[in-house]
Parts: sequence; C-alpha cells; structure tokens
Amino acid sequence: MSSKYKYLTWAVVVLLVLTFLKILPGTSSVIEAFELKSYDFRQSVSSEKHIVNDDVVVLAIDDASIDILNEKYGQWPWQRNSYVDIINFLEESKAKAIVFDLMFLPNASNTKYDQLLSDTISKYDNVFIAMNFDNRDNEVRLPQSIKAKMNMDKKLDLLSFSGCRPVLPQLLSGTPNIGIINVQRDSDGVLRRAPLFVKYNDDVYPSLAMKVFSFVNGVDEYSVDKDYVLTAGDKKIKLEKDGAIHLNWYKLRDDISGSFKHIPAWRVVKSLDAKKNNSKSFIPEDNFENKIVFVGVTATSQYDIKTTPISKNTAGIEFQTTTFLNLMENNIIHRTSFFINVLISLVLVLAVGFLILYFDSAIVSVVLSSVVILSFFATSVMLYVHQNIWTDIFFPVFAVIIIMIFMYLVKYMTKARDFDYTYKLATTDGLTGLYNHRYMQEQIAKNIASSRRYNTKFSLLLLDIDFFKKFNDTYGHQAGDAVLRYVSELLKKSIRSTDIAARYGGEELVIILTNTDKEEAYITAEKICKKIAAKKMRISEKQEVSVTVSIGVTTYPENGSNSEELIEYADKGLYYAKEHGRNQVGKIPDDSSVQ
Repeated sequence: MSSKYKYLTWAVVVLLVLTFLKILPGTSSVIEAFELKSYDFRQSVSSEKHIVNDDVVVLAIDDASIDILNEKYGQWPWQRNSYVDIINFLEESKAKAIVFDLMFLPNASNTKYDQLLSDTISKYDNVFIAMNFDNRDNEVRLPQSIKAKMNMDKKLDLLSFSGCRPVLPQLLSGTPNIGIINVQRDSDGVLRRAPLFVKYNDDVYPSLAMKVFSFVNGVDEYSVDKDYVLTAGDKKIKLEKDGAIHLNWYKLRDDISGSFKHIPAWRVVKSLDAKKNNSKSFIPEDNFENKIVFVGVTATSQYDIKTTPISKNTAGIEFQTTTFLNLMENNIIHRTSFFINVLISLVLVLAVGFLILYFDSAIVSVVLSSVVILSFFATSVMLYVHQNIWTDIFFPVFAVIIIMIFMYLVKYMTKARDFDYTYKLATTDGLTGLYNHRYMQEQIAKNIASSRRYNTKFSLLLLDIDFFKKFNDTYGHQAGDAVLRYVSELLKKSIRSTDIAARYGGEELVIILTNTDKEEAYITAEKICKKIAAKKMRISEKQEVSVTVSIGVTTYPENGSNSEELIEYADKGLYYAKEHGRNQVGKIPDDSSVQ
C-alpha cells in the first residue's frame, strides 16, 4: 500500500511546482485574472443577500434635475449657489452628514458664488467635499487639518501621488472635511477595492468615505498594527497591505442602476422654493432627518462610469456610498492569505489523489473527485456570502485538475508497466529468458493463420543441447542451467527481431523463422550450429567447455498443416542429427526440398 500511495508525494511536488509558477510575474497575472472573475461571480451572488441601510441616501443630480434646474442655475455645470441651496435645505432637514462627491475646483470664468459656497461649507461641521490627487507636476501645499493622524506599527504600501488638483483656496483653508476620491482599479479595469488612505508628498490623507466614517464615529486619529488592522475609535478594520479594503457590494435596485435610494436634486430645490412660497413640498419633511446624504452626479452623460463586479455602468457616487456603508457595518470582504490558499490546494490535491489511487474505476474516482471540487466551490461561495471570506477558487481547482491528469497518467502508466511485467511472467521462461512453451504454441498458430491468408511460408527450428545430461552429471545442475542460459543468449543474438526463440521443454529450444522457406531455414540453422560450436563456455575461473547443439528443421506448409505435424517433422530431423554424430543440422534423406 505504501508503494501505491508514494505517488501522492509526487502529486505534492507537482503542486509545489505550480505554486512556484503562481508567484512568477507573468503567470501570477494570468491566474489572478481568472481569480478575479471567480470573485465577481461570488459577489454577484452575495450582493443579492445584502440590502442597503436606509440611513444612507443619494441626492442625485440626474438627467431630469439638470434639465429642470437649468433655468434657475444655468447650463451644467450649475452656478455654485445651487449647492448652497442644497446644503441649507439639508441642514434644515436635520441631515446627519452632507457629502459632496463633487470637486469644487477653481474656475476663473465662474467665481460669482465661490465665496458664498466656501462660507456655507465652513459654517457646518457635517459637510464634506471631495478632492483628488494625480501624478502631474503640480505640487500644492495642503493644510495640516485635512491630513490623517496615523500611527503605523507596520508601514502600509499606500497608493502614492506626486500631484494634486486642489479645490477652492477658500475651502482648503476653511474646512478640514475634505476627503480624497481616487480609486484603485484592478488590472481588468474593474473596481473591487477602495483605498481608505492615500499618500501625497509623504503625508497620508483619508478617503472621502473614511472621512465621513470618522465623523460619524467621532474619530480623528488612527492606528495600524502589525497585522494591518486599522483601529478607529472602537472600530477595527482589517486592511490590505496597501491600505485598501475589498468592497462588499449591495443588491441593485429595480428602478435605478444603483443600490442606494436616489432622491432627485430637483425635488430638493423645488421643495425649497415651495417652502418660500408656503406651497406643498416635493419631499416629506423628515426625508433626510438623521440621514447620511451623499450628493453626486448620476446623469448618464455627465458621471464617470465605473465598472464593478455587479454592474458595468455604476456612478461614482455608488462607490462612495458602498465604501462608507461597508465601513459602518464592518461588511468588508477579507481575502485569505497565500499560505492558506496553498494549504487548501494541498488538502484538495491529497483528497483527489487518494480517491484516484484508491478506486480502480476511473468513472467512480472522477465522479467522487468532481464531488470534492464542487463541494469546495460551494463552500467557497458560502464562506463569501455568509462570512465575507474570499478564498481562492481558480488556483486550487486548476491545481487539482493538473494533479488529476498527473495521477491518472501515473496510475495507468503503472498499470501498463504491471501488465507488461505480468505478461512477461506469463509468456517468458524464467530460467532462459526465452518465450515459454504456451507462447510458442500461440505464435505457431498465428504464423499458420498468416501464411494461409497471405500464401507465405515460415519455418521452425527445433534445437537440443548435445550431451546435456552429461553436463548435469559432471558439473552439477547449476552448470546445466548455465549452459541453457548461455545457449539461449546466443540464440537471441543470432535471430532477426521478427523471429521468436522459445524454450520447448528441458534442454530443447525452438526458433520460429517468419517468412522463411526451407532452404533459408537450413542456412540459418547451419549458422547457429557453427556459431555455438565455435565458442567455448566458461563454467569456472579455470575451466572452459565446448557446447554444441543438434537442430531439426521444418517448414509450413510442405512439412505439416498444423503445430503437431510441424513439430513432429522437426523432431525427426533432430533425431537424424543426433543419430549421425550431433553438432549438425539434421537433413532427412527423403526431404527433396533441400539440395
């Protein structure tokens, strides 16, 4: 049993080779691409189970809002007093936080309401605005108030930038509530992760979602321990090594291309106008009370389209709201480590390898191995959906498939080798290494059938070692066995690859000469007889002896129509050789076929 399952060791070696290939740059990117697709599948399943919290809403600047409010605020982009109106309305509605996923950049042609907007935002501590970094050569000195206060036991490999697109100077100096909205796409352009912190000129800055999360939880300082666990107040968040988190997306709504409740901006402005005119509001009075309101563009022609695991057409505001709610609910996807994934692969490889070796039936082992793979796949999906744990699927399954192919090759190569060995035992004489009597009879029958079909001839030589009994009596049976082996080796070296040498029994040997007539057979027999007689056999260090053979020849079809008749005729020739002095080929006098 141990010899059978030693191949599991080779399976582990193959897994180690695959693991090494996995970490090579070119191979790892291909494997990761497939792994990300398996992540997307699980995310599409998981998102159906996660419903957003109604405490987070989106004030959407949609197509209708742009069309309806153009008269009041001008063509898009609107005059900035529009955002002042929105802030005032939401503050009066007792919104918990107002988050603009908009960048209020300096615009020399539109400065009329810049100061009013800056004063309004600075007036409230619950209004947040966005800014982003880039790598253009435009270094800007940013105020200390918007930087993250962070202690790191282990340094994060943060997304870093050398350039900045600053918002209005009045805002930079007037409010600390500025968050960064840079995103981090995977190699296929899909947004699966959110950087919570980024680096600019060696300083760390929190993302917009992180900034709002910190405000809601009353946090202004952070720490990261050696296991990349971020502590923010009483909250602990496991980060990736680059300071990002894997997002857990929420179920898409039926009415919009998003997960969160969208309230059109035009309703807020129209409600504000209605309030001034003592008319009926377009929005219930408590619609924003205690809500986290994210303000952003959802008009299809205006927003930056982002591809996510659950949608190819996601507005950037949905990215911010999803990141924020993930943080609030600690609803973050955690990827298992490289070591854990290799360990999982090892367990699967050993399980499948055992099944393949244990069950002789290929169908049974394939079915059971498939059950193992499908069970692993289902478990991985369940862990993702219910425990937010992302285990690799592609590499373990790929490794198992490679191991299955390897194990089946090993198994059937071993079977083929065992078959060859068994076949050899069944057809070979153990003492001489020649074919045995049963195999010889089968080959004679095959040659008869072939000769009948194609009208050809074949011959058979029957050899007997001269004075064999004397060898046994004089030198012992071991010497007799040595003589048999010696003659057998000479025979194997003296015939063609198509010919067959076999032990007939005792000291008698047979050679089947395919496609050979009587005359050629006699010539071959004479050569063999002389070759054996010409050499002396060493039976000890000091003694050599001469060995000779007598040979009888028979040919199909003239000397017989079946095996018995052919051997009988050859035996007559052998007897004739013995009677006439041995060490010769017996030519029967009435055999007119031989000149």
